[in-house]
Amino acid sequence: SSGINAEYGPDEALKTGICTFAITIYMIATVPLLRYSWNNIYARPAVLQGWGPILLAMLISSAVGVIMSKVAEKYSGLMGFLPIINGIGGNLAAIQASRLSTSYNLYRR
Repeated sequence: SSGINAEYGPDEALKTGICTFAITIYMIATVPLLRYSWNNIYARPAVLQGWGPILLAMLISSAVGVIMSKVAEKYSGLMGFLPIINGIGGNLAAIQASRLSTSYNLYRR
């Protein structure tokens, strides 16, 4: 069989397809959700200020993953810290969600 996943087995191809589908759905859903949030005057400041820390955390997590995959054998003792470092993005997303909900509840009419 030919294609982008020809060197992998059927399980890896299925996982890749599911991940690609999920990411596509999230990206499509992002546009109307951002538009809806932007039209709410109380949520607009949170939308503007909240993306920087989340994107930075995602960048850090990605960089850590790439670096750790290259040096995993040499520094095997640091592998235990990887979930902690990569958990930073989830923590920042939870903080942003909390800010949004607080903003909605304080300023709704």
